[in-house]
Amino acid sequence: MKSKIQFSGIFAVLLIFSFAFIFYACEEFSEVGTPPSLGVQVDFSRIVAIGNSITAGFQDGALFESAQQYSYVNLIVKQINSLGKNVTFVQPLISEPGIGQRLYLRSLSPLNIEQRLVTGAPKNSNHPSPFNNLAVPGAILYDVFDTTDYATKSIQRNNPFFQIVLRSKAFGPTMFHQAKILNPTFVFFWMGNNDVLGYAASGGTRGTDPTGKLPTPDVIFQLLFRQAIDSLLRINSTVKIAVANIPDVTVIPFFTTIPWFIVDPNTGKPVLDQQGRPIPLIGIKGGSPAQLTPNDLVLLPAGTLIATGYGLPNVPPFNQLPNAGRPLPDEYVLDANEVAVAKSAIQKFNFIIDTVVSNPARAGRVVRVDIYSRLNEAKTHGVEIAGVKFTTDYITGGIFSLDGVHPSSRGHGIVANEFIKAINSKFGSNIPYVDVMSLPGIQLPSSSVAQGKYLLPKVPAEALKNVVELFTAR
Repeated sequence: MKSKIQFSGIFAVLLIFSFAFIFYACEEFSEVGTPPSLGVQVDFSRIVAIGNSITAGFQDGALFESAQQYSYVNLIVKQINSLGKNVTFVQPLISEPGIGQRLYLRSLSPLNIEQRLVTGAPKNSNHPSPFNNLAVPGAILYDVFDTTDYATKSIQRNNPFFQIVLRSKAFGPTMFHQAKILNPTFVFFWMGNNDVLGYAASGGTRGTDPTGKLPTPDVIFQLLFRQAIDSLLRINSTVKIAVANIPDVTVIPFFTTIPWFIVDPNTGKPVLDQQGRPIPLIGIKGGSPAQLTPNDLVLLPAGTLIATGYGLPNVPPFNQLPNAGRPLPDEYVLDANEVAVAKSAIQKFNFIIDTVVSNPARAGRVVRVDIYSRLNEAKTHGVEIAGVKFTTDYITGGIFSLDGVHPSSRGHGIVANEFIKAINSKFGSNIPYVDVMSLPGIQLPSSSVAQGKYLLPKVPAEALKNVVELFTAR
């Protein structure tokens, strides 16, 4: 049964940090097989992952088992086990079709995406110890140590994943406490994406600072990040950590697919004024209607609203649409000033991450994975794998899933290889690279191409709203 559903806020990604997250090299990604060992033994016997929706394996607006098996950490564990190891990595599996508002691609021309009402359920909640994958979709950096009862938090944030992942008070109240019980030898830590993504994905209307309107302050981020890394290092004297930095969320498809100007549905090109300039969409700036500029970012859910007239002037031929003359609501546009706020936060967060990781007291046991640079390179040049070019474009780029925030399965493979590259280089291990092309791509409908106009993507606004709620509910 297909329907719009009210799942107000399983809160957090688009992220892509979910991303979503995300990331990659601009040069041809030619790593295959097993790199030469440098003779250093790294203990991968007990692996723990701490993160948010990307690390959890969230795709297409939901968390479900067939995507979780391709979470980047699970892919890395499989590569380690291909060397004859027997590493166990238990994830909180969700039955199909998952929890969230899962999206399905119905046609490519016109681009049409639908959601379904049915919901999955946890499959292994009786696992007798903490999960190895402790990533909670919607979590921010503060949540690593927040001792608020997970059941209470799930209700307060309308986010079931705190309870699904943490699930037992006997294991401890936080991601950190449960990780400590497992006494890990290696930790994958990717947190902080949602500390800016929530602000950006809400069009600058909500945030994770004390006022609820801006990204997490860098002073707080620094305190929490340093506490997290130092606490993990104190679990035992040999544990090692791979830390990813924060990608530029403004280059993911959620922010780059819908242009700032009006598109002619018959040609797919800009509608021009008498001077030959693109006619801008109308949004809200400073509380008042205003024309958008090339530096403003229109969010992916706006496509459905524009189809009804939002953002279009109330003149022929647009006045035939019921909402012509109404500006796009503030939460559907990240204006230039808000883009600057988001980018500034990301730069500050990544400086903090670099400083903490490179400190001589930690550097021997912690490696940074530079997802930020890889994603920007993918945006600029693309990633070539086995003759196939992957980009950050929506759907056709292959890196991101249908929600425009979180990686696709192949996107997770690219992320996994970035981690593997950094870990092998830092610690002298020889984890084989993931064969990205062996992973499933976006599932195409049987009749994916039809005769149609060049319409903006029809992505259910309610489903994407719930992804945004995941990032911002507090």
